[in-house]
Amino acid sequence: MLHLVQGEASQPVYAGRAAALRQTDQEIFRLQPPKSLFPLPEQSSDSEGANLIVIPPKMSSKAQIETIPCKICGDKSSGIHYGVITCEGCKGFFRRSQQNNAAYSCPRNKNCQIDGTNRNRCQHCRLQKCLTLGMSRDAVKFGRMSKKQRDTLYMEILRQQKEQGKTNEAEATYIPSPPATTKPAFPYEPQYPLPDTSAEIPPKMIKPPNNGLSNGLAYAMITEGEILQITFDITEAYQKTTKYTISDIQSLWSEYHTEMTAQKYRSMARVDFWKFCADQITGCIQMVVEFAKNIPGFMDLCQNDQIILLKTGCFENLLVRMSREINPNTNAVLFDGKFASIDFFSILGLNDLVSSMYDLGRSVCLLKLTEQELALFCAVVLVSADRPGLREPMAVEKLQEKIIQALRYQVSQTHPAEPSFLAKILMKMPNLRSVAARHMEELAALKMQSPSLPEFPPLYKELFMPPEPVQNTLGGEHTLHPHHHMLA
Repeated sequence: MLHLVQGEASQPVYAGRAAALRQTDQEIFRLQPPKSLFPLPEQSSDSEGANLIVIPPKMSSKAQIETIPCKICGDKSSGIHYGVITCEGCKGFFRRSQQNNAAYSCPRNKNCQIDGTNRNRCQHCRLQKCLTLGMSRDAVKFGRMSKKQRDTLYMEILRQQKEQGKTNEAEATYIPSPPATTKPAFPYEPQYPLPDTSAEIPPKMIKPPNNGLSNGLAYAMITEGEILQITFDITEAYQKTTKYTISDIQSLWSEYHTEMTAQKYRSMARVDFWKFCADQITGCIQMVVEFAKNIPGFMDLCQNDQIILLKTGCFENLLVRMSREINPNTNAVLFDGKFASIDFFSILGLNDLVSSMYDLGRSVCLLKLTEQELALFCAVVLVSADRPGLREPMAVEKLQEKIIQALRYQVSQTHPAEPSFLAKILMKMPNLRSVAARHMEELAALKMQSPSLPEFPPLYKELFMPPEPVQNTLGGEHTLHPHHHMLA
């Protein structure tokens, strides 16, 4: 059961939310990220690892590719052939069909299933599947994989390894893009199996530059492979804990609450409508909790710190998530399955708070963050080392720094010409904290004005309502006994 002593350690969680940002925060929000994700030191011609290459100590590039089944028949693959990951059999079949300019016919309905057991039964459908999935003689001319292709391939390798139970942090490897002036580190040879590159060279470790993000004591050496692993895990956790996909949201852009529906909500008493909103939010809170539990390293933090981070960062996370559910063209937000304008919430009597939530959500929406960037930003917001009451802030800071490095990497790929774009994202954090603090203040005021509040959802009360002191019979201390165990 969650148990917090109400005293100097826990009181700032509620009372200090609106306090001025510490110097650490101010340094974060002044951050101007460097043009290069990881500036390389000057190296001589014989410098080891001059191109920042991470080489797998246990698994070769070819072996990693082979974790992905043949895209045509599902058999064990042997490499990238004619632009697609295939087995030797499908590679040979496609080569012969192109050499002979074969014209196959299907004896059935041209929709034969092609798998490892029946791939030879219908040459027509097998060839069509090869072409549909992108096999082409022209692929040989490309010669090298692009950065985007390598990243996509790497993510699929991770997914396959994860499904097979083979992946772990020590084995997660990646060969990143070197500077444009050097030869690519990952040769793309579509006609032949990838060469074995498993030289006995340890992964090149990366120490982030001291950019004022923290005091520098919590920095950890980190590989670019680890960065992409973190990105993959956090993005997956985020996508599994969102109610709507982007396409779902866009398909609802024309769906608005009718005036009749709006009037029904407006006819509710203020506290009843607030409770209704709290019921809606609680499902999202549960998703944030589940998201946090799947952030790599979060569950390794002490339980006190996990709880502090959730209590102080949950509403801020909800605001970031809300940004993807805003229609920037109409300034309406998705609520209870349909879009609603700002006037929809007038019954709450919180026009300033609601307006600030809308404005903040829209400003994040207009950044047009990718799903990866949004997921990582949510994680950065949640894992903040300056929260009051943390027992092991250095452990939290070390984890946050890794996540920020992953976000910095993503931003360097999507906005290479905007070196200040990361700062634009991080500068939203003071506003997130301000709006979250205002929400807590308004909720406390509501409780004082309406002593006979309806029963709010337990999880909502635990996170956002001021704690009700209970006399401790042992030592006379005041303790908080929550209604719900967030991390159960």
